[in-house]
Amino acid sequence: LITQLHHLKISARSIDKILNKHFLCRETKNKGKQKKWVRWQRKHPNSLWQIDHTDEQELFNCYTLSVLDDASRYSLALVKLNSVTTLVVTHILDELIKKFGKPKQILTDNGSAYGLNSTRSKFDKWCKRRGIKHIRTKVHSPTTNGKVERLFKTMDEELEFCNNDLEFFRMRYNHFRPHSSLENKAPADVYHSFEKLF
Repeated sequence: LITQLHHLKISARSIDKILNKHFLCRETKNKGKQKKWVRWQRKHPNSLWQIDHTDEQELFNCYTLSVLDDASRYSLALVKLNSVTTLVVTHILDELIKKFGKPKQILTDNGSAYGLNSTRSKFDKWCKRRGIKHIRTKVHSPTTNGKVERLFKTMDEELEFCNNDLEFFRMRYNHFRPHSSLENKAPADVYHSFEKLF
């Protein structure tokens, strides 16, 4: 109001500082406190698969879809796609289920391929027919799907080293790249060491 009446340009932060300095307002209890990170991880392979895709990339001029096992960080698929649709994603998942077995749950964001926030979407019906529970991340909460987001960051950092070959990168990531969160084991060692429960 003061800035409008007197045509002053003062930032909201400056106003907060002045009011706090003269004890004219109360600070909120949570101000300045960061939320603590809660690390979570499934205990067994195929308990939860995380799925996400990158935005269109200059390198491939396409999207990259990733399917990652939560317990082991094992990359089940890294696929270049011209478009990310429910039909394309479910076809890829059907092929992965034939190869690796069925996950108990699948975690996705709220993208259109995964039904936005409708529980009656084609993707949800596909999951239900296969006895898989579909879990969605909270809106604007990329940390929930953090393991697959971290895979994308690693891919950006190391793909050039792999001659921009996604499958070579995936093989290297799964078999030769130890993870501190896996007691310095490679994802393939962890994924294949458990008898899959599902």
